[in-house]
Amino acid sequence: MTVPAGATAVSHGFQRESGGGELWVSFKIGKDGHDLFLSRIGIGENDLHSGFVAFTSSDLDLTGWSIGNAQSVKGKMVPAKDDDMKSPSIKVVIDYSSVDVMTIYALSAKP
Repeated sequence: MTVPAGATAVSHGFQRESGGGELWVSFKIGKDGHDLFLSRIGIGENDLHSGFVAFTSSDLDLTGWSIGNAQSVKGKMVPAKDDDMKSPSIKVVIDYSSVDVMTIYALSAKP
């Protein structure tokens, strides 16, 4: 996962597990960076589901995230590519509570 240029309030972390690991990142970005990030992970805004928080309570404990009102978020679980066993799955949630600057939360897990 690549954080687009112009992102602010960037935070990230990594936890290695046997045979894999989890990488997480959160940042604030405007519309152009938002669209670029989504295209880089292979989806578009229309693929996101309103009110869907893709993270489990374990994910939130690991990352320290506190995601706001479900009415202002959209999310998706992007599965690993079938033909590439090395590709990670990605959980993404975007908080749209601010019109000009969105907060993106993404967690990538490699089996």
